[in-house]
Amino acid sequence: LKSMPQKVLQYRIGVATGRALVGTLGSAEMRKFSAVGPVFRYAQMLAQQAWQYPIPVLLTEDAAKAGEDTLEYMFVDCVYDRNEVLPPVMAAQVCAELTPSEDEWMYQLEQNKQGLRYVALNRAFSDWKS
Repeated sequence: LKSMPQKVLQYRIGVATGRALVGTLGSAEMRKFSAVGPVFRYAQMLAQQAWQYPIPVLLTEDAAKAGEDTLEYMFVDCVYDRNEVLPPVMAAQVCAELTPSEDEWMYQLEQNKQGLRYVALNRAFSDWKS
């Protein structure tokens, strides 16, 4: 095993939140369990865009905000659907995992909401989007 060449796994992940239709789709002859909806296209767009950066994971704005109690994030781009079917989506990078100690978690949650390091940059991206 030591003489075998080592391969590095490279990946990119897009994380999106939203509604999806999940279940068995198709005819009686060709049934398949599937999940469909725009949320999957957003995740695919983010994963493709992540290859342009040295960032393994990109999140939609909604996904980043859903995790803001435990993640510190920074917007890095606005991703457009090349088919122009879906509206543009803000892409965020996870900068740090926030892990407060058990006795300080309420204080840490409040601090995270008030003093994010990237709040000015994130606000600028939000203003640009509007």
